[in-house]
Amino acid sequence: EPLLDAARSAPSPETRLALCREAVQQFPARPESWFELGLALQAGHRPAEAANAFARVLQAAPGAAPVWTNLGAALTDAGQPLQALQALDMAVSIDPALAAAETNRAVALRELGRVEEALAACERALALAPDDPAALSNRSTCRLLLGDLEGGFSDYENRWRIEPGLSQRRDFDVPLWLGEGEVAGKTVLIHPEGGFGDTINFCRYAPL
Repeated sequence: EPLLDAARSAPSPETRLALCREAVQQFPARPESWFELGLALQAGHRPAEAANAFARVLQAAPGAAPVWTNLGAALTDAGQPLQALQALDMAVSIDPALAAAETNRAVALRELGRVEEALAACERALALAPDDPAALSNRSTCRLLLGDLEGGFSDYENRWRIEPGLSQRRDFDVPLWLGEGEVAGKTVLIHPEGGFGDTINFCRYAPL
């Protein structure tokens, strides 16, 4: 489909979304059009609309595990983790080998406060895809919430491999200091990478 091909290679998110909307208008019965629209809405941080688009796909293709997975992610982003978990359970029941479904289940479970279950979902995802940065990053959050600081911060380095970290990483022309070696008489560059809350919380450790 030329419209969808053009959308996938669109130069901007706005153009991609416009082309997907046009595809849906021209071919409303095609699940592919609604799926691409859902992806474009997800990328544009419009999760509720994305969830509606994925639901339209599932009307025609209820056995599509990846679509259930995307629906679950959209519902989590829309603040509906319980509904998200139901969608992701459906994805896993259809395709138990779909690592992304377990990764997204972990996020939904974490949002529901079921952190130990979320960690188990991360481990299942990593058994299927051992080097998946999203699963490792999610495991980081779970480990930190459960008090496993060493394991959690080790996994946390994977934040640089996925968005928004992928775009925000700053490359300084100096070695990374990991707490080893003497820094007396040297300069340590400190920069924020999270929100203001993280910056305020952790800047107190700079003198130490």
